[in-house]
Amino acid sequence: MHSLALHSLCLSLKPNQTQPNPPWEETMKALVTGASGYLGGRLCHGLLKQGHSVRALVRRTSDISELPPPSSGGVFELAYGDITDYQSLLDAFSGCQVIFHAAAIVEPWLPDPSKFFSVSTSLTSKFFTELINEKKWN
Repeated sequence: MHSLALHSLCLSLKPNQTQPNPPWEETMKALVTGASGYLGGRLCHGLLKQGHSVRALVRRTSDISELPPPSSGGVFELAYGDITDYQSLLDAFSGCQVIFHAAAIVEPWLPDPSKFFSVSTSLTSKFFTELINEKKWN
């Protein structure tokens, strides 16, 4: 993956810094939501190649066969949860400096399209705003 594309998806969560260093210039611990998907999985591999620690947010029912195996040193770890479960997001975000949000509903057709919009836009925006306001990251 082109590094510019990878960095442009980054949301830095270091509050109260007047001149923050770009997150890709230092080693960081990143959370990747939707890590079991195509984009999220590639982000995990790319971040690890660049020397960062990665926590992958996946559902217990997710196929994680394309992800690296969790490491004992904490360089890559799995966090089981769901983007619609606020407490699992809080737990997953703990100790991370950067969030890459790649989770989405990707079913081609839903009987109730409001679920797609809820997960992809309104719910996600609400949760990230609450997390930022609570400062539950490192």
